[in-house]
Amino acid sequence: MVQGEKECRRLGLNVHMDGKGKSCLSLRECVWCDVCSEAMRMTSDEEDRVNEEVEENEEVWDEEVEEMWDEESLNVNEDSMWSQSTMEGIEENVRVADGEERWLVETGIKILKMMRTLGSRCVVCWVRNISAKHSLEDCREVMPGKCLRCQSRNHAVKDCSGGRYSGGYCCWKCGLPQKLGRMHIHGSISMGECSADYMDKMFPLCWFLWRSSRWRRRLEAHFRVNWSEAEFMLWICRVDRGISNGVRIMLWAWDEIENK
Repeated sequence: MVQGEKECRRLGLNVHMDGKGKSCLSLRECVWCDVCSEAMRMTSDEEDRVNEEVEENEEVWDEEVEEMWDEESLNVNEDSMWSQSTMEGIEENVRVADGEERWLVETGIKILKMMRTLGSRCVVCWVRNISAKHSLEDCREVMPGKCLRCQSRNHAVKDCSGGRYSGGYCCWKCGLPQKLGRMHIHGSISMGECSADYMDKMFPLCWFLWRSSRWRRRLEAHFRVNWSEAEFMLWICRVDRGISNGVRIMLWAWDEIENK
């Protein structure tokens, strides 16, 4: 059967005469019967139709690709940190990545330098320009009757609600980064361990500055934010680019006290 409809006349005649036979299409040289000729014409027409559809689809695809790569249709957002990954944007992406890595390294170095000083000192006495080697818990000048964490007189440290970090990762015990970019800062990330010198530094320092009217004015002027107590707790726990806002306050205070 050819095309599932009509049987080759040569095949039908041979089967009738000899009990077996071949169709026109299976023979190399012969005159095709009308059935096989019609079948081949239909097949040729079908192939032409398919080829035309393929060519049309290829033309549409080429037009879509050209439109996609058209500079006016890329819609690059100039305000975004990363440009589109076109050939023109690759160099810019590399430059931004290098700049970000450089910032992470420089910030990590500042944190390490700062903590070499603060790690062995009471942070509230450091702000007050008192050279005290005692721990925050043993500070008799400022801390009696206050929460060690948020400096409040309304509750003890065991009743302090503290804060919940959001927006990224940092050491949940001290609020400082354990790793910044490729630079190790402190503790063990895999084990979740903190370094003893880093604990009781960020929160007590941030809250001491906020509760001091003189420092609070300078703090709010620098960061251009006026916080309520609840807002300040949320803000210092927000993590961006690998460090919490509380660490940003620490670095700002470090520059104000040590570098001026």
